Amino acid sequence: MKNGGRMRSVAIVICAVLVLFSFSQSHASTMEGSDDSIAIQDRLEPTWDRSESSTDAYGTSCLKPFCPPDRWGDADSNGVWTPDDEYEDLNANGVWDPGEPLTNDWNENGVWDPEEEYDPEITGYKAPDDIGASITLELRNPSQSPGMGWYYAVGFLPYTGADAYINWIIGCLDSSIIVSLGDQLQLEPGNMVGPTNAGLACLIDMDPTAQWDPGTNSVINSSYPVSPRIIKIAAFDPTLGVQNCYGRDCVTVSKMMLLFLEESMGGGEMLLRFIETLPQDPDVDVIAGPDQSGRATTGVSAEFYVINTGGLPDTFSITAVDSLGWDIDPSSHEVVLDSYQLDSVFFTVTIPNVPIGTTNRVFVTAISHTDSSAWDSTSLTVSCDNFVEGVELTAGSDQSGYAGSIASLAFLVKNVGVVPDSYSLDMSDIQGWDIVPLHYDLTLDTAEVDTVAFTVGIPYVPLSTTDELTLRAVSKTNSLASDRQH
Repeated sequence: MKNGGRMRSVAIVICAVLVLFSFSQSHASTMEGSDDSIAIQDRLEPTWDRSESSTDAYGTSCLKPFCPPDRWGDADSNGVWTPDDEYEDLNANGVWDPGEPLTNDWNENGVWDPEEEYDPEITGYKAPDDIGASITLELRNPSQSPGMGWYYAVGFLPYTGADAYINWIIGCLDSSIIVSLGDQLQLEPGNMVGPTNAGLACLIDMDPTAQWDPGTNSVINSSYPVSPRIIKIAAFDPTLGVQNCYGRDCVTVSKMMLLFLEESMGGGEMLLRFIETLPQDPDVDVIAGPDQSGRATTGVSAEFYVINTGGLPDTFSITAVDSLGWDIDPSSHEVVLDSYQLDSVFFTVTIPNVPIGTTNRVFVTAISHTDSSAWDSTSLTVSCDNFVEGVELTAGSDQSGYAGSIASLAFLVKNVGVVPDSYSLDMSDIQGWDIVPLHYDLTLDTAEVDTVAFTVGIPYVPLSTTDELTLRAVSKTNSLASDRQH
């Protein structure tokens, strides 16, 4: 385990204060409800490489202080790892004999090999096979030997003890502490049932409506783009069991997993859903916020969520481009994220003076500084739904009169824009009758309404002859802001 932090004091943090260790609190209102919940496991692709170089180079941070044994082939179903879990000991002599069936022959050589006792990629939890698998874990006393379905409370040096333990459950005390495959984690020697129950209660209270949907194998009804109840834990190698590390009990990490905390059942017992084994190399996900619309010549804020889905803290360059060449400010961001930390980035998109209904697509790409091949891209739309300027005409009642007489009629003109404006009003008709005036110039404050009146000379024409008059109003500021009434 690599530690870049310095010794410091730790105190228990009240649940209500430490709302989320790595997620922006603003998402609670913008993303609330099941329709907007993000199932992070649906966006992950396993990229774990167990080669020595990968294990040495990468790890993950902000793990929860729970460490169960990884799954092994428990042939005798006694919940304890024994060498004969990989074969059926038909004659009960305690050793494998030729002809006895093998339950795990990964190299297909037909004989039982000691190194086949456990393999994290074969017998251990893995995706996609185990996505959604229900896992019940119960807290194990450090003096007891490991068993299937149990976990140990572990510490991440230099932060150990009950106070640090509960804060690791609620949040992340130090993201510079990186845990890698093969690292050894010390067991907490005290009774951790109380701190475990308190920490799990706080964690569930952060997102109490989040649920696991077995139909889609995803988290739904979360108040966050990524629920804080999606947690990372390390699993240890069951064949090594509890070891001695400089006088302290410890276990050896063989896997890192992403899980959903479904329920705390008291006594340190918890129900989880398996999501994914954590990738050890850099990775990133970009998720688009809601589509936006606004008035022409104004700016709208486009939000995107960036998640570091790699195993280590990383820096990402985030750039935005669009399909119509509108102004975007800024055109790029740079963010630093811990492993599985989420942050929002905002771009202001200025909608030019375009017709209502014009739609533009904004594309955002995030690229890892650690590995340029780790990138992701997504998009949303920005549309023009109105103008800053606006005018609305309402026609009065139809009029009639005798041949040779003059009829009067009126229209209401309303400024429906968001700024004071001036308008050109022009009247026309079909029959070419005498209309006075043919043109008005009018200035109105925001939401102000005024009346314009016209007189029409009815010529000597046959009875029931009808003329249709049309009034058109156009903003002097923006010729696209207009209205027409008959």
